[in-house]
Amino acid sequence: MKKLAKQVFMMSATLSMGISVCTILVNADKADSTRPTPESSTSAQTDANVNLTLGKDNTVELAQVPTLNFEGLEMKAEGLNEVAVTELPNPIKVKNPGLEGGWVVTANIGSFVRHDRKTKPAGPVTWGNGKPEPAKEELKGATVTLYQGTVSGNDVSKKPTAPEKVTLSQSDSPVLQAHPKAGLGQSSHAYGKDHVRISIPEGNRLGAYTAKITWTMNMVPAS
Repeated sequence: MKKLAKQVFMMSATLSMGISVCTILVNADKADSTRPTPESSTSAQTDANVNLTLGKDNTVELAQVPTLNFEGLEMKAEGLNEVAVTELPNPIKVKNPGLEGGWVVTANIGSFVRHDRKTKPAGPVTWGNGKPEPAKEELKGATVTLYQGTVSGNDVSKKPTAPEKVTLSQSDSPVLQAHPKAGLGQSSHAYGKDHVRISIPEGNRLGAYTAKITWTMNMVPAS
């Protein structure tokens, strides 16, 4: 009986100590919760101001236009129908510093005139010895057609647009156009080889011919 009583006491003492320790820890936590907390943080706001203006050269620039080359085409008895260019044309490029009125690029083409490839005239030819200037021989019925290529702009301004198909003539035809408040920054219209084609009727002479293409930039009044 003595041994049993001693064992029970020891167990009781051990439990008692555990309870006592837990009580002390809990009381310590309660004491920490009464400490003062730091003051809440504060913030303030200011402005970042930007004022965009146009400089002296406040115009929309037609920065680049393509030359169209159809080299080494093999003429057929039935003529040629929509044959693609043989060299990749440069894209049409437009730079707009911020004019919002809108703009349009047009193109027209003159007649294809026959010439010697080695002595292609850069301008009017003056003939001496009183001889009259020979009549210009033209490529009769030839047409150049531009199909819509890849129109690019930027992620801020609306991109310009291009028609699906334009057959060039002596009258101005739109090839790239930006509506008001669109086409700001840098824009381009890139033609692939398949986007530029020439048709030549049968019956034309072989040889080298050149036609002048006039590309024009016009501003559209703001509405």
